[in-house]
Amino acid sequence: MSRVLLIALVLLAGCATSHPEEVSKKDSIVSGANISDHEVVPELSQVMADYEKSTRDTLKVDTTLQRGSRSVHISFRHYALNDSALHIPDRYTELYKIKDYVTHNFVSSLTIVSDGVKVLDTVIRKELFNYRLQPVLKEYAVLFAPNVYFREDGIKLQYSISIPLTDVGEGHVLLCSYTGELDVE
Repeated sequence: MSRVLLIALVLLAGCATSHPEEVSKKDSIVSGANISDHEVVPELSQVMADYEKSTRDTLKVDTTLQRGSRSVHISFRHYALNDSALHIPDRYTELYKIKDYVTHNFVSSLTIVSDGVKVLDTVIRKELFNYRLQPVLKEYAVLFAPNVYFREDGIKLQYSISIPLTDVGEGHVLLCSYTGELDVE
């Protein structure tokens, strides 16, 4: 018992003799209360500006590929519907000091023509992924930030389905074969 007590005292004495000046040279901790709006708001305003810009931009891919003896033409567009259909709850936008934020749904149009025959002409909506989405994403998220990959057997579309201005979301993949078949991964 005295041995355990002796070890405990040595440990406590070692903690009491630490050098606080050495800690402060290595690390600095800033309380959130010490960060002024001037330091934080520009970053938030940039996030907001970038998102708002994305609602006005259209991502376009228009290309023809040779796949073996087959010629495949792909036309892809991703854009906002400008429908003002999404009303984002204040709990997601309070960081921006925004109330009653309204934004738009996004969709992608995809056309695949293989050897002169249109094999796919579709509009991809968030609802295509609904059976995989959390309820909050079904209600408030947008089909956002597509990445388009060309593969030997088709196109891989990788989306972020997320609530605008937040990091709340999920990544989802849609495979589109050059014969017109769609498969949610």
